[in-house]
Amino acid sequence: MLYNLNHFRRQLPISHVIGWAGKIRTLHADQRGTISVLSVITLVMLTMLMGMILNVGEQIDDKIRMQNAADAATYSSGVVVARGMNTIAFTNHLLCETFALTAYYREGKDRYAESLVPEILDAWQTVGTQLGTAQFQLFKDMQPAIAPKIELERKMVKAFGDMTAVKSKILLPALQTILGVSALANQSGGGGISQEEAAATHLIPVFQRAVVQAVPQAAVAVTQEISRRNTAVRGSGNPQCVLWNTRNEALIAHNQLDPYARLLPALDPTYEGPDYVYLKASEAGMYLARATGKRRDLSAHYLRAWNMQNAWDAPNADLLPFDRDNIHFDYRGGRVSAKMSQFINLWRGFTQAKLTLLLEQEYPNTNLPHMIRMQDPGITQQQYLENEFTFVAAVYRKQRKPTMPGMYRTPITGDSLAFARVSVYLPRPRYVTWQGCPNFHCYYGAKTTCGNPYCRDDWPEEWSLFSQHWAAKMTPTSAESTVGLLQTSPQAYAPGVTLPNFSSLQIQDLKAINTH
Repeated sequence: MLYNLNHFRRQLPISHVIGWAGKIRTLHADQRGTISVLSVITLVMLTMLMGMILNVGEQIDDKIRMQNAADAATYSSGVVVARGMNTIAFTNHLLCETFALTAYYREGKDRYAESLVPEILDAWQTVGTQLGTAQFQLFKDMQPAIAPKIELERKMVKAFGDMTAVKSKILLPALQTILGVSALANQSGGGGISQEEAAATHLIPVFQRAVVQAVPQAAVAVTQEISRRNTAVRGSGNPQCVLWNTRNEALIAHNQLDPYARLLPALDPTYEGPDYVYLKASEAGMYLARATGKRRDLSAHYLRAWNMQNAWDAPNADLLPFDRDNIHFDYRGGRVSAKMSQFINLWRGFTQAKLTLLLEQEYPNTNLPHMIRMQDPGITQQQYLENEFTFVAAVYRKQRKPTMPGMYRTPITGDSLAFARVSVYLPRPRYVTWQGCPNFHCYYGAKTTCGNPYCRDDWPEEWSLFSQHWAAKMTPTSAESTVGLLQTSPQAYAPGVTLPNFSSLQIQDLKAINTH
């Protein structure tokens, strides 16, 4: 080795050796090429910074998309549930009005009230004859007007009877088809049909049972589709959304036939319905009594409206000429009404009798309205609202891959998770006004100079399935069970999901980091 170096040195010119030696002595002061070295270092740092910025931006974008998906899916599912509740409430009213109309048009077909009018008018004819022999001139002056009035009222009653009979011929078969086979018809048919066959003919309850089963499926389908549309990001995978309640149960896992576990807090109290076998003995009679009582009151309300006993909201004007107390149109205090025949009072009495026959003998335990699931005596009202009317939708998706996986990684193990909470509720009635009302905000029953007694929306304030104003709203996540819910594996409903570790998370921490 030493020989080779000496040989190499002897071969080089002495000037080259001196030049190299000088360069080595001045190497520390030579600045040529410095920018290139700094550029390489800067590029490396910029690349690392760009990767960090891209990863942070992607994570923020992913979080926003996930939360938007959870918000939209949760609210949409709440709207579906609220619409299902309103559908049940609407059909409850429809059922009761069907009973009222059936009683109304049955009397129109039978014309029992009309058959008693001739006897009453004949009595008035006798009264008119006696008035002609009275000693007081005022009574004598009344006698000539009685006979024409009697004939006019006789024609009015007959015209009303003919008109209502024609309407009954058209409408009564449809109303009877909606109500289906009655208990009396089934008994008089020589043994009749089975309970299952009879139940299938009661069309409104059949529709309500279908709604109860279909609403959960629609809510789940909506959450899945909405979450998919709101998280469409390249390379992020398809999201999976699960609808939960605060009882720490996946709603799609519920047996929708079980009235205590289904999504809609509605149950069918009839013996022929599918819910009866699930009801506790102590509660079955309570639900049945409430349903029959509510049906009786609401059906009577609608019958009074059709019989012109609800002066402001009566939907029927056919009986207007017979109402001596109405104040509509040109009728003032019954001055031109057919009050001598007493037809309207007879009509109201017979239609009420028809309604009683329908409710108590023909359909005593069938065609009952659906009832809302009652509060368990062992829980508070807040817990009742949390359990029955509050839902949480959780959206799960695989973590987005980092832009530089060798340099950066996601610190959270498990899949991405976002959630939101929605409540189904009944809003309070709003204040309303009308043109010329000096008091814009006035409460129901207030004395106003405009004379309008309806200063507020007239809808039920009780939380029941007879109010058609159910709505949905996003609410803060405050339930104590939410932490446990988020730690519950959704493997049966969202396969392949790996949950983040929230074992040390408290509800206070959840409120601090979650704005929903």
